[in-house]
Amino acid sequence: YLRVVDADTGQPVASVKVRSWVKAALVTDEKGWCSFPLPQPTSEKFSYRITLAKDGYVAKYVTWSTSQKDTIKDIPAEYTVNMEKGAAIGGIVKNEKGEPVAGAWVIFSGPLTADAEERERNFIAPNYHAERTDENGRWHNAEVPKHFQDFTFRVIHPDYVSVTFGCEGAGADESNVMLLPEKDYLSGNAAMILGHGVELSGLVVD
Repeated sequence: YLRVVDADTGQPVASVKVRSWVKAALVTDEKGWCSFPLPQPTSEKFSYRITLAKDGYVAKYVTWSTSQKDTIKDIPAEYTVNMEKGAAIGGIVKNEKGEPVAGAWVIFSGPLTADAEERERNFIAPNYHAERTDENGRWHNAEVPKHFQDFTFRVIHPDYVSVTFGCEGAGADESNVMLLPEKDYLSGNAAMILGHGVELSGLVVD
């Protein structure tokens, strides 16, 4: 039995999508519970992962494995997981003329926050997630940690030069990252400007 609760309030979180070693994805009920059978390993070495995802929360996973010095007996019959509410952020990608850029990819990168042997970890990592801008050049995500100041957002589009953006005051190298106010991300209006590069062509020969 697995139970999911809110990290801030301790209240149950319903409708969390749970994926484990069973084939079909499950969802938690109104009391935050779901259940599935314990695995039966086919060898001495094993690695089992439970992933948790819900809109508005930071996705995470729980693992048991021989690399963590676990045995199957270490997997408890009941386990409670805390999920952290995410911050809602967003922005708008424009070109140098102020026109919205549709179809641009905004690639999220965050620092690793947990040791590889920790039982519970979030999905935050370099290049771990991407959002695509809509026809108005806008993107939105509500599943980043509340403290996302160390994140960077690399914007790519085939018609423009790629640019990496970050938060002001995060200590990022300004020569490589365009810094925008944190409040702009939180208001959903972080203005990300892309420019055209110089078009090049060439011939590759033996």
